[in-house]
Amino acid sequence: MTPHFQYREFWRHGVEPPPSVIPQLRELAEQLEVMRAQLGGPRIVITRHGGWRSVEINRDVGGATRSQHLFGRAADIVVWSGGHVVVPRDVADVVLRLMRSGAIIAGGVGVYSGFTHVDTRGRVTTW
Repeated sequence: MTPHFQYREFWRHGVEPPPSVIPQLRELAEQLEVMRAQLGGPRIVITRHGGWRSVEINRDVGGATRSQHLFGRAADIVVWSGGHVVVPRDVADVVLRLMRSGAIIAGGVGVYSGFTHVDTRGRVTTW
């Protein structure tokens, strides 16, 4: 897909996404590449259910009914740098700066205790 993200990283729960979401996944991977470079080239890991989700998986993990994960436009990520996890709030701050500057597609940014949600919905939204 991109130099640092493989297609398979976006769907690790055994159900392959339909062909219709592949372009969105590729676009998302390209945005993650920009984030990675801005964060200094760290390792970005997509959490187990943090890429594309089927309706069933989304329901099982308590995802929103219209979750961007269903459309291949979202990733829940953990960023590693220097052998340590980067605090999700710090990741979110960088991502928001990139979105507001137009360096990446505007989207949702959610901060959770163990990861940061990023998506490409087209408008900046935070939680």
